Amino acid sequence: MWKKIHHIGFVVHNIEKAIELYKTRFGLTPSDRGISETSEHSIRTAFFIIGGENTLEFVQPTDENHFLGRYFTRRLKEHGEGPSHIAVDVEDFDGEIQSLLDKGVKIEMIESTQLFPGSTVRFAFILPEETGGLGIEFADAAALPPDV
Repeated sequence: MWKKIHHIGFVVHNIEKAIELYKTRFGLTPSDRGISETSEHSIRTAFFIIGGENTLEFVQPTDENHFLGRYFTRRLKEHGEGPSHIAVDVEDFDGEIQSLLDKGVKIEMIESTQLFPGSTVRFAFILPEETGGLGIEFADAAALPPDV
C-alpha cells in the first residue's frame, strides 16, 4: 500500500545550475548531502528538503551506460528539463513489488551502494509507458538514511 509521495524528481541538463536557480530564485537550500554522483547508475543527484517533509530531487544523467542514465537522457531529449518521476513510500517494499509483478507490470530493479555511502539501497523503477506518462520509483525505505 502506498503511504505517501516521498519526492518529486526533476531531470536537468546541469545540476549545478538547477541548484543555483532554486537557491537564488526560491530561497531553497539543498540537503547537506550535496551532489551525489553515482557512476554505477550514470546519474548525479541533489535533494532539496522543503519544510522538513517534502523533497525535490534533481537528476542529471552523465551517460547512457545504465538504465537510469538512459531513462533520464531519453526524458531530456523528448521532454526537456522538468518533472520526470515521483517516488512513493510503501508499507511493504517486497510485497508491493511482487504484487505489481504479479499484475504484469514491468519493473526495473536497482541496487545502489554509491547513492548513500554506507547504505545499500534497493529501488524499483516503473517506466512512464507502464503508468500513463510518469515514472514511478519505489525505494526500500528501511535502508534509506534518516535524512532522505
